[in-house]
Amino acid sequence: MTLYQQNRHLLRAGDVIVFRGAGSPLSFLIELFAPTESHTAIVRQPAVWSCSDWHDVLIAESTRPMRLKAGDRNGVQSNPLGTVIELEYAPRGTATALLLSAASRQKIDWQKFYRWIGACQDHVSYDVQGLFDFLLRDIPMIGARVAQGEKLDRMVCSAFVCSTLTRCGLLNGMNWSKCSPQDLVELGIYERSLPLLGNQKLVRFDTLA
Repeated sequence: MTLYQQNRHLLRAGDVIVFRGAGSPLSFLIELFAPTESHTAIVRQPAVWSCSDWHDVLIAESTRPMRLKAGDRNGVQSNPLGTVIELEYAPRGTATALLLSAASRQKIDWQKFYRWIGACQDHVSYDVQGLFDFLLRDIPMIGARVAQGEKLDRMVCSAFVCSTLTRCGLLNGMNWSKCSPQDLVELGIYERSLPLLGNQKLVRFDTLA
């Protein structure tokens, strides 16, 4: 966790976080079909120094525990980034922050950004069917027929991040139900990437104008 603690103060609201290697069956399935990052989240609140201690970075994500138990949440929720990294990805996984460029930040309507996250949290469930649609998308003939319409009541992780960046005005013309973690990596909206756990080499990072 040393790398995360050294870099967390550089994260700002709107930055995208990509993960790989949680070790869960769900992550294994995603990475088997699409050998890139398997989970994404977006920074909702940066780390804050208060009362001689750090309040951790808060991320918004759409996630689903493999076996829902009492108290577990399914869908869009906010969680401390350090806790997510420590409990789900350390020590063998990776986590990388994609830092938005200054030009990208100028396009964001922050009131819409926070309003959309608030509207989704605890109301939008994880899209299990959408996950399988995502995995089927690369299959000839079948792929062109799945996940064509945007959904407001359920989203996979990358769809939620894409919907947030769209609703706040940064992205235009993207169908968030068809947006994969790799699609988010390739968007030309970033200044640089920042490793938080491990040192994953991102494929085609920041290549799409």
